[in-house]
Amino acid sequence: MAPRWFVPLISWILAPALALAQPGPEAETQHWAGTIQLPGGAAIEAVFTLIPVPPQPDSLDAGAWVGTMDIAPAPGIGGAVAVPLEQIEITPTELRFAMRSPDGSRNLVNATRADGAETAEGSFVVGEATALRLAMKRVSPEAALLLVPRRPQQPRPPYPFRAEDVAFDQGDVSSSIAGTLTLPDGPGPFPALILLSDEGAQGRNFDTELHQPFTVLAASLARSGFAVLRCDDRGVGRSAGDYSSVTTSSLVDDALSMTRFLAGRKDTDRSRIGLIGVGEGATVAALAAAKAADPSIAALILIAPPALPGAELVAARELRAMLGQGEDPDYAAARRDRRLALFRAVAEGADETTLLAMIKADLQAMIDTNRADIVGLNASTINEFASEFYMSSTRPHRREWLGADPLPAYRGIRCPVLVLAGELDTVIPTDDNLPRAEAAIRQSPAKDVTVTRLPGLSHLLQPAVTGSPEEAMQIETTIDPAALDAAASWLRARMMPRQP
Repeated sequence: MAPRWFVPLISWILAPALALAQPGPEAETQHWAGTIQLPGGAAIEAVFTLIPVPPQPDSLDAGAWVGTMDIAPAPGIGGAVAVPLEQIEITPTELRFAMRSPDGSRNLVNATRADGAETAEGSFVVGEATALRLAMKRVSPEAALLLVPRRPQQPRPPYPFRAEDVAFDQGDVSSSIAGTLTLPDGPGPFPALILLSDEGAQGRNFDTELHQPFTVLAASLARSGFAVLRCDDRGVGRSAGDYSSVTTSSLVDDALSMTRFLAGRKDTDRSRIGLIGVGEGATVAALAAAKAADPSIAALILIAPPALPGAELVAARELRAMLGQGEDPDYAAARRDRRLALFRAVAEGADETTLLAMIKADLQAMIDTNRADIVGLNASTINEFASEFYMSSTRPHRREWLGADPLPAYRGIRCPVLVLAGELDTVIPTDDNLPRAEAAIRQSPAKDVTVTRLPGLSHLLQPAVTGSPEEAMQIETTIDPAALDAAASWLRARMMPRQP
């Protein structure tokens, strides 16, 4: 260990160089509103929040800046919330920082200003190649809040935990799966949890309507003492592979690869690894837990577990949506029947000619009843619509999912299991699915089973009014705090050693 005089001496020697880019003791959080000009005249409104982190006592670290970028949604622009900034440099005449895209590429901000001015101009460089014009002005915290959607649960730096980018081999291919491992402060080993997302190609944060449920869940659980791993699906973000070739079996293999990765680390406890799955991820979690041998799975949380085959689930979901929009009940029921027959035919492996004929018959019925104009469907576009739907519906995983019965997966559970379901779920309707899922789990070898129906919550356990996915953008809360507390309390009781 260096003598106590060594740290201040080195800091004194380095101080002139560090002062250019590092915050002084009087530095305060800065909010900069930026307008990024796109080709064609459109613009993106962004907010950059720059937070000073003072040096720690007895440390060589001279302090640093941390920060985030938020982008307001606009037509054709999805927006972004709390994108971490890195390599932040602030001087009286310059602002420089970078942020990473989901695929790992870097975007750069370079702006100059008059000495100490609160306006700056420069460029927003996309992928370190395309430079877009950027104008910035410093604004108050109150003004910054008005420029972007509020997401108060979204963690922002400085974090009370550590987040590490990781990559490891997938189960059945020689390429890697990438993710983020969130760890509590301290050496560990910590009990560890793996988050498994719902159907479709998903990134590690499970982004939806400017919410990041898995980021919020990981942060909450890390504060409760758990390490949490969340990963990009194959072919998504920084994970290798091709999502179009994904199957349920490969999703299970990837979940088991995640357990082995955690088991091989010194800061996670191989005897205390749990899985948390949402929607299809709940089925995958149950299958992985039943298949896992070394290490075995210590606990499961299943959020909105489906209990119907995908064909029936989608048909019922579409019927509810049509009725909720005021559609004529007879028409809605007739269309539900056509769609259910089509989905079952896909699951059973019907040939292209048969499926295209069924798809076109459904689309033609929409045209004949004047329900097609809103999506641009007409006699001249029906073949294009049919072809696109055929291609998306017959991918290997989609075909498999439409026909798979999830109940056998739940009957194979052996470890403690908590089921959480929002009563307002319109994606996997609770009344249609929860009783069946619970009955199957109660037939399993598992002795410790808790099933909780949560009033007023949606599919992703967000406090809602209707539960429709379209409502989510307008709601500030990402996951209901009571649901987060229920999950953490249940896990602590089963995965944390009891204090004497």
